[in-house]
Amino acid sequence: MIVTVLCAIGLNGVLEGAGARAASSHPGSPRSTLVQPRSASGLKMSAPVFNPENGHYYAEVTVADRIRWVEADQEAQVLEFMGVRGHLATLTTASENAFVVANLPAAVRDLYWLGGYQLDESVEPAEGWVWVTGEAWAYTNWEPLRPEPNNGGSTGENRLSLWRFNYEDPPFPELFPLGVWNDEPDWYAGLGSVVVVPGAARSPPPPGAGPKCGYGRRTTPWAANF
Repeated sequence: MIVTVLCAIGLNGVLEGAGARAASSHPGSPRSTLVQPRSASGLKMSAPVFNPENGHYYAEVTVADRIRWVEADQEAQVLEFMGVRGHLATLTTASENAFVVANLPAAVRDLYWLGGYQLDESVEPAEGWVWVTGEAWAYTNWEPLRPEPNNGGSTGENRLSLWRFNYEDPPFPELFPLGVWNDEPDWYAGLGSVVVVPGAARSPPPPGAGPKCGYGRRTTPWAANF
């Protein structure tokens, strides 16, 4: 499957997927089931947004129905932008988390998946969390009001998603913070995921020079052509 990046002002790039494949193994991940990537028509990807602080591109991947974390993880790893493979977003600093909140409103509003999971046999609910990339799990932004993580009163909430306390109502950031995190169970299916393409092969031009597709603002969304 191939997704061509459409940009009115000329950023040439290709986002490619390798099709159905075996699930990759994150160390200690509780998942083991092969999940076939969904049909192309079920995916909608936003325009990539460049973060000048770390050189990464971020995008919302929305699905027509719903998607479990294991599927979202696999989909993210077969997406490619400007020659670099993506992965579920790992938000390792407060500024990176704030960038996602500022630039990916659908992901924040609709509680998209992030690239964190809890290792098997960890002490519940807060021990053993790791990032899919192996980066250090140092910064966290768990929802403080309920609070999270809380394992939902049961066992098996070991996947990371964005969250907001009043999730059944429109966002109300004056009372309930946006961009906080929640632990979700394996069976839960969300509305989409945040994907990051790290250190993309080409950096965007300086402001005011050349094409600015994806440079700190939204452009024409990626169009899926499978």
